[in-house]
Amino acid sequence: MSTITSRRPRGFPTGGQFAPTSHAEPGLNLAAGSSVDRAGLQSRQQDARERMVQARLEYEDVSLVLAADHIRENYPDARYADVEWDGRDDCALPSVIYDRNWKRIGHWHDDDFKTRISDSLPHFAALHADGGRWTDHEPKTEDADVYSIGNFLDLDSIATIDTTTKDAA
Repeated sequence: MSTITSRRPRGFPTGGQFAPTSHAEPGLNLAAGSSVDRAGLQSRQQDARERMVQARLEYEDVSLVLAADHIRENYPDARYADVEWDGRDDCALPSVIYDRNWKRIGHWHDDDFKTRISDSLPHFAALHADGGRWTDHEPKTEDADVYSIGNFLDLDSIATIDTTTKDAA
């Protein structure tokens, strides 16, 4: 059963509002002179920022290794992947796969490329445009068949990334 709160009658300047009732003061008491350890908070925030950056880098590394492994599973002769940035989502998408001689062996417009590469797309989505530490901006050859408006991944270099779990310090 609920308690009915009395209201003032309509027609008065304060009509329809709750009528005043007595109540106890809240039990909250802010101690005078309490202080915040600002230096301690700033140190903790800096430590958290550094851990977050490290976690993001490790997440990118694992995502990159999984994507590269998936490419090589579907294209065993793959050595390089051309990655372009999707401006809408600010993430990477593979567009062309090359062999060791920069011969194109897979392209986004090939009938089965999207099907073969689709399982790696969530891993590529973890790679953001501001983290280009794992890409080269130019191909290593003057081959006319090689073009890019994005970045190139060296799949051999990616294979050397250590993704083993690191012990917490």
